[in-house]
Amino acid sequence: MSVVEYAHALRKHWIMLVVLTLIGAAIGFGIARTTPEVYRSSGSVLLSNDRGDSTVELVQGSTFVQATIASYVVFATSDIVLQDVIDELDLPTTPGRLADSVSASNPLGTAVIDISVNDGDPERAQQIASAVVVSLQKAIPTVSPRSEDGIEAITTVTLEEPAVPRFAVSPNTTMYVALGALVGLIAGLLYALARRLWWDQVSDPRDVAQLTDAPIVGQVLRSTDYSEAHRLVLDSPLSPVTDSVRALAANVSYLSVPGGLRSLVITAPAVDGHQGPLALALATVVGQTGKSVLAIDADLRRPSLAELTGLSEGIGLTRALTADAPVARSIQRWGEADIDVLAAGPIPADPSQLLSGAAMRTLIADCTKAYDLVVITAGPTPAVADALWLSHVTDGALLIAQWGRTSRRRLARALGALRDAEAHLLGTVLDGVPKRRMAAAPTMRAAAAPVIDEPAAPANRETTTRAGYRSMASTPRV
Repeated sequence: MSVVEYAHALRKHWIMLVVLTLIGAAIGFGIARTTPEVYRSSGSVLLSNDRGDSTVELVQGSTFVQATIASYVVFATSDIVLQDVIDELDLPTTPGRLADSVSASNPLGTAVIDISVNDGDPERAQQIASAVVVSLQKAIPTVSPRSEDGIEAITTVTLEEPAVPRFAVSPNTTMYVALGALVGLIAGLLYALARRLWWDQVSDPRDVAQLTDAPIVGQVLRSTDYSEAHRLVLDSPLSPVTDSVRALAANVSYLSVPGGLRSLVITAPAVDGHQGPLALALATVVGQTGKSVLAIDADLRRPSLAELTGLSEGIGLTRALTADAPVARSIQRWGEADIDVLAAGPIPADPSQLLSGAAMRTLIADCTKAYDLVVITAGPTPAVADALWLSHVTDGALLIAQWGRTSRRRLARALGALRDAEAHLLGTVLDGVPKRRMAAAPTMRAAAAPVIDEPAAPANRETTTRAGYRSMASTPRV
């Protein structure tokens, strides 16, 4: 992944980053609020050796204190010192347990022992710290060496009396909240990167924009009842899904094609790319504007238009290409949508050979002359090369990406195959987009109604060629 892809992943999941960071901070705050408060009271004891009539003796005495002070630091939390504290304060504990709350340290380069006591009660912390300081000063003479005349080698002075603490030293609410927020942020970053690496389904228009410069021609909404788009266009003309198909049709009409857009092939990276329903929905919307439209099922491995429209599967493209039946007799009228449909017909042994032949080029050329728009469905790219062939005999290809289903890797392979074949990619279409994500990124401009440009043609073209096709299509024959 590049730096741009990492940045995109973080931007795409910024809401989750914020949510997890806030959750982490909230958990940290909750832990801080439920953790018992601890107060600390501190005091210090100075050790010295005052014996010496000369500078040398004084230096020797200071060196002696420095050499032995580490032992007295350990001695401060010993049973000898702490048992005296327990007895004096009548504490219900043992020296071993009390030692867990008492700490002693020696600042570097000094002859000072710092005593600190942690306790949930500030006054008890002060009492214990004071008792430890007193007990330590009483115990040191019992273990320190003496001179020949019985004078103690180490003397102690209370340098700082323990005071009653005003504020708790633990828990540190700010630190807990900051630490929780940091953990939540890290969890959010890992989540975003994991989604990017292992869950690579297209779920944002920018996922497509990163892979191709071709425009996103349209975004078709996902229906709440999972109905096919062509059924909603017919049964619910005012539904948001129908409006999104109209926007797609309008954007298609604005595509820049020399001589005007008259034919296109629709393909997808996956086997179940919903080419059929989307092709019928697009054809229906254009047909509702008064244009003549022909939908051709060129997915000869998994045909769908006959099943979706309820038309006959016995006649269709394969029979027209093999000269078993004239094209005019193979086209059927789908009266419900007022468009013509050329179903796939019987599945051939070698669909690729049939679709790449001269007969297919002639059929598309004739149909383009007879209809204002020819919409062709093809098999998945690059699993099969059908769309690659057809993109060269039509005005171009539309590539469908299913929101939340099509992986970026498959989409990249499909785009690469179209690019390697020098196919004219008209653009991409996001299908099944959730309503709340519809405005995630702009698509091409849309118009109120699609207008398919028509090239100049003889005045009687529409009444001869197209009328001849449609007169036979009005009564399907098997």
